[in-house]
Amino acid sequence: EIMPSLVGSEMCIRDRAYWERGKLYYFANDYAQALEDFTKAKELGMEDSKLYWYKGFCYRRLGETELAIREYSRSLELKETSEVYRNRGLCFTTVKLYDKAVLDFTRAIKLPPGDKRLYRERGSAYQALEEYKKAQADYEKALELFRSYEEQYGQDEKADHEIAFLVTR
Repeated sequence: EIMPSLVGSEMCIRDRAYWERGKLYYFANDYAQALEDFTKAKELGMEDSKLYWYKGFCYRRLGETELAIREYSRSLELKETSEVYRNRGLCFTTVKLYDKAVLDFTRAIKLPPGDKRLYRERGSAYQALEEYKKAQADYEKALELFRSYEEQYGQDEKADHEIAFLVTR
């Protein structure tokens, strides 16, 4: 057990230990245990956008969408990334806040690295909002990006799945 009375640089070592162990649990798909360690790292003073992203992802996997949104929002306060906007947008979709999902997917599209799935995801949110022309435009853009990906890198099972979905739209 790690001593609870550590301070200063030793405290930094302690919060990093919880952080690193939390990532191990995360990659082992033990989201509840990972969340416990990430929360402990935060309590010990760790303040990092990735910490909140991991906590948000764990909450999302555990079905705690509102808590996931809170953690993703805190992550974005520290550093805006496409990945976090995308994940928060997916949470907004889950709780049927499609207007907020569209905003997050749009922000994510404008940031690197340019995830092809974002156009499909935003298209689905537009479709839920009954903005069919915008949905169609996004589905067509996603289809174009997935086809281009396969032309460049060869056939890919995940891309094939996306293309099969998109051609039905």
